Amino acid sequence: MVLQLVIPSNFGVISCRFDEAAEGVDGYAQATNGAVTSLKIGEPIAQEFKMHSGTCGFGSDVRTHLLAWMNGEPEALLRIGVAQPGTPFKQSVWRAMRQIPAGAPVSYAQLAVMAGNAGAVRAAASACATNQVPLIVPCHRVIKSDGSIGNYYWGSEMKQQLLHLEAGFN
Repeated sequence: MVLQLVIPSNFGVISCRFDEAAEGVDGYAQATNGAVTSLKIGEPIAQEFKMHSGTCGFGSDVRTHLLAWMNGEPEALLRIGVAQPGTPFKQSVWRAMRQIPAGAPVSYAQLAVMAGNAGAVRAAASACATNQVPLIVPCHRVIKSDGSIGNYYWGSEMKQQLLHLEAGFN
């Protein structure tokens, strides 16, 4: 069953969709009781999904780990299983993104190297752009080689706020 979890935050409403039957993608946190399949920040809640308060099962775990992240525990995100479709290279980029330490952003070029293909900078950037599970797969931790913020689905201001939050974790 696909469920939706809604969590208020300083960045607006965080809305996660998860499937209690899905398993985490290989290389991600081992999820035996579900996986997050998408995450949105500050967007309207989709009514076609059954609402879930996060008070039991996998939803409770996701809520607990996201709140722990917001309270300065960046490794809490690694305890959330995720599942999203993508090519083998995109999967390797998403796995690499989960290894970027909070407060230590890397460039798209560095991300391509971390994913195993130094020449695939544009493909690494494309994996960031198509990431359906931001925050948990922290594409906001990837910046341009010149140190500028770069693009982000919810805008450069949101990306800057997330980077600022995580810089304070250290």
